[in-house]
Amino acid sequence: MEQQFDFRHLVAFDALAAERHFGRAAQRVHVARPAFSRTIQQLERRVGVDLVDRTTRSVRLTPAGVEFADHARRLLDAARDAADAAASVAAGRGGLLRIGFTGPSMIGTLPGLLRRLHRSAPDLRLDVRELATADQLAALEAGDLDVGFFLEGTPVSEELDTTAVLRDRSMIGVPSDHPLAGEASLRLADLADETLILFPRERNPALYDEVVALVSAHGARPTRIEEASSRQVAAGLVAAGLGVSTFTASMAPMCGPDVALIPQIDPERSTTVLMGWHHARANPLLDHLDPVLAEP
Repeated sequence: MEQQFDFRHLVAFDALAAERHFGRAAQRVHVARPAFSRTIQQLERRVGVDLVDRTTRSVRLTPAGVEFADHARRLLDAARDAADAAASVAAGRGGLLRIGFTGPSMIGTLPGLLRRLHRSAPDLRLDVRELATADQLAALEAGDLDVGFFLEGTPVSEELDTTAVLRDRSMIGVPSDHPLAGEASLRLADLADETLILFPRERNPALYDEVVALVSAHGARPTRIEEASSRQVAAGLVAAGLGVSTFTASMAPMCGPDVALIPQIDPERSTTVLMGWHHARANPLLDHLDPVLAEP
């Protein structure tokens, strides 16, 4: 049993199943009647069973033919859906957009952007993954991500393009009952002898080292550095009175009332969230982000 049939066999049999008449089915697919009959016979030989009962005046499908017709219809529908989906992606109307993000970008940038993106292009399918900055950069270079949102500070290869999507004022978070909680601003030097709570260094070594260097450069000598798996965990540890940490202004709702966020000065700085993509592998769906990013 060969079972080697192609798309034209499926189209012909689907027409025959719909018309139940060789002449009308041949006209439906724009094929001469003799050629159409040979196509159906060839299909039956390749499937290895009779699909059509030819003993009556009208065409009747055998039980095997009824089953084959059902599967043929599903295959044809799937093929047409695939063609429509490909055309939609090529035109930038639909498809899959793979997005990477770090925790801070989800807190300050990404929720509103995704909401506006879904509103402007509801047919897009989104695959959103939380990844460390270094993992995002590797995935973008390998073509496993279409776009990433990560913090500025880690070196980016020449294969990637980036643009700043958010600049967020740096804040120092202390427990709400801490002696420093009432200050209008804080210097990093004011954190001397405090336990400093930071994200794991491997997630963004450059930013981690920059924060520690800035603290040290201003005379602060933390008695201990604790690492928190996320900014939410860091906020919880600060709220519990177990140390102080750096946050950004947009993280205030996440920190809650038990953490006092105080503007950082000397040096005053901000955290920049970058959007990055591979310029040689740019997904056409990225065009939907341009108007979305321009919205306030």
